Amino acid sequence: MSYRVASSVLIALICAASERPAEADNFQLPCGKDFGVSVGTGTFIGDSDTSQGRIHFERTTPTFMTLEGRIFNACSFDPKSGRRYLRRRWLTALTITGMFGPESTSLGFSQPVLVQRDGAGDVIYQKDSDGNPVLDAEGNPVPATKNGLLRASVKAGIDWTGGLGAAASIYTGDHLVLMGFAQMAGTFGWNEARAETVTAHALELNLDVTDLVQQHAELSYKWYMVQTGLVVGFPVRPAPLAGLQFTPYIELGWIWFDAKIGMKLDDQVKHDLENLHVDTADLTKPRTISKSSPTVSVGADLAITDYLGLRFYGSFAHTQYTTAYVVQGSAVFRFDGSDIGKLKFW
Repeated sequence: MSYRVASSVLIALICAASERPAEADNFQLPCGKDFGVSVGTGTFIGDSDTSQGRIHFERTTPTFMTLEGRIFNACSFDPKSGRRYLRRRWLTALTITGMFGPESTSLGFSQPVLVQRDGAGDVIYQKDSDGNPVLDAEGNPVPATKNGLLRASVKAGIDWTGGLGAAASIYTGDHLVLMGFAQMAGTFGWNEARAETVTAHALELNLDVTDLVQQHAELSYKWYMVQTGLVVGFPVRPAPLAGLQFTPYIELGWIWFDAKIGMKLDDQVKHDLENLHVDTADLTKPRTISKSSPTVSVGADLAITDYLGLRFYGSFAHTQYTTAYVVQGSAVFRFDGSDIGKLKFW
């Protein structure tokens, strides 16, 4: 049973990578600077009741960097005002983005002790060596319980993720901006994870099997996601602060997520299991979990100057079984090719 605990921890691990990462920002006004570098931070926290138990998961991105560059735009330069202006309203720009940064993931798993039942759904009771029912202090029969994982705390440490994306400005009006986007993100290969505490139920007892999992099993995971959608922005220029451009927006999309989890046993445990006629190849083969769902998020872009802006992004979800929220913020530094030419290095 104890060896199956390690596999159960792997199944729980995947839920820590089941939500939007800190990827490339999709929003950018068309006639700003052609290039941008943003530096930000973000966190994701969620709780979910699943068929395997209750899972609490957290992902923290201490810092991430996004690079942005326009392939084309429908802007022209007015030498009199020294500013750009739109030549048309439709199909005004195409922006390519790239993101990379570290993330730290942790996960908590818990479930109550489960009672054994027969095929008809009736409770199975414990019996002693003579076949008589085992009774509690009040003389009631004691139900038989299932062996399994009760609690686990897993930490994946600091790993690197990256992503690529594209955003197209479909329509740009004075007070309405529509943008379509597509992006993908994920880990760079397999990442290691460590079980910090593991409690299992076996032989009608709760057992601490943390050392067993840590010493005899190597846990690893990897994931990627693809997301597409539409951004609806509402540009606002406050009259007293006409130099600012504030744009709240709503993001509507769909996300596809795929992850693999794996386990490797040391040679001694593998040999012992094979002597017990356990199929170790099946036990340690990678497990894959795939899911897709709609997404709804809100955010805001604040252009303080032509060169500096701030971005905020948030998403909250609450259903019968899951509660989760995401918060991200970043500072954006924008520039053109001509700005690069003005730089001097000593």
